[in-house]
Amino acid sequence: MKRARKGRSAGHRLQFQFSNETYKRLKDVKAKSDAITFAELVRNALRIYEHLLDERAQGNKIMVAQNDQLVKELLF
Repeated sequence: MKRARKGRSAGHRLQFQFSNETYKRLKDVKAKSDAITFAELVRNALRIYEHLLDERAQGNKIMVAQNDQLVKELLF
C-alpha cells in the first residue's frame, strides 16, 4: 500500500510533456502569478477555467471592461 508523503494529502500524480514554446508560456504565466509551483499554477488555472465554463453554461457572457466601459467579450 502506498502512503502519502508527509505533509501532502494523497492525490494523483500527472506528467505532461510540453513544447519549448508552451513551457516558456507556462513559466511566464507562473512568474506573473502568485503561484509558487507549477502544480499550484495548474490548480489555479483549472479553478478559473471551470468557473468560466460554469458561467457560460448558465448562458452568461464573460466580458472585459476598462474604466467601466465594455471593451470586449471573451470567446473560448
